Amino acid sequence: MLNGCSGESQCYSRFWTGPSIVHRHRSRPASDYARELVPAANSSSRLGEVSHVEAWASRNNFRLNRAKSKELIFIREKCGQSSQPPQPCTNIERVSCAKVLGITLNDRLSVTDHVNNLLTSWSSLLYVMRVLCGHGISTESLHDLFRATILAKITYCLPAWSGICSASDRAKLDSFLNRCKRLGFCDNTIPTISDIFSKADDSLFKMILKNSYHILCPYLP
Repeated sequence: MLNGCSGESQCYSRFWTGPSIVHRHRSRPASDYARELVPAANSSSRLGEVSHVEAWASRNNFRLNRAKSKELIFIREKCGQSSQPPQPCTNIERVSCAKVLGITLNDRLSVTDHVNNLLTSWSSLLYVMRVLCGHGISTESLHDLFRATILAKITYCLPAWSGICSASDRAKLDSFLNRCKRLGFCDNTIPTISDIFSKADDSLFKMILKNSYHILCPYLP
């Protein structure tokens, strides 16, 4: 569940609940309802939203597990630490970052943590590629491995986080790609991060334009 306050307020608070809605009868999987997103009008209504979700869960034979729920508050940069966040919800942990559908967001609405996590995981993949090169893997197979692992992680849910990716984070990703090119782990025709971002956005908007039932379609030319 995501819960936000109005744009006039100093803070922008959201709730994220992971696999926290549990079905009371094990015959029906709870994972189908583990990622419900419920927007709120403002910060004062967030407690009511939690109660609303709990009531909905009860009516549908579910139970909201507060112990596995998280609260994440996004603070505007211009407010800094002077902004006063709302009081925490009962039995819901307040965190500074959370992973939503595989994308790590922090309380500054930044994906710096997500980029750092990607770079850390790729370090072990580079070691694997070096070992494979030592065992005589072909260049074509090595490039296929790069596209199936590293490039796939870059493009995963890309339109959802590319817009809040800072210039410094893009520079980190570009530096990593250039390093892989120098080592021969990927094709030199792999585009820059900015080009990859632009291609993903264009692909998304083309699909929206072709799908008249998409929620964003009426807002596009």
